[in-house]
Amino acid sequence: MVFTLVLAAVFLLIAVRAPAFSQTALLLLAVQLALSVFSRGDYLFTNVALTSAGPMPSDVAVMSDALFLPYWMWGLLCGGVSVGLLALGGTMFFRR
Repeated sequence: MVFTLVLAAVFLLIAVRAPAFSQTALLLLAVQLALSVFSRGDYLFTNVALTSAGPMPSDVAVMSDALFLPYWMWGLLCGGVSVGLLALGGTMFFRR
């Protein structure tokens, strides 16, 4: 929670003090977040996650149990949304 508040404050400060740089800073953050999804991309396609507490259901397995469709389909959907939003943001940024 503290990290999120500090990050929000930093981006608000950038938006107020350097509005021309704010979109570039936001794009950098978006790229980093999208890359973090794919640095552990194997996790999106596994039913069980190995944690320090032992084997636990992965996030996509929990989504599959709570909703519908198999876990690997939710992994595809999560990865696809990340790529799609990154492409949309990059397109909108570089169009200007």
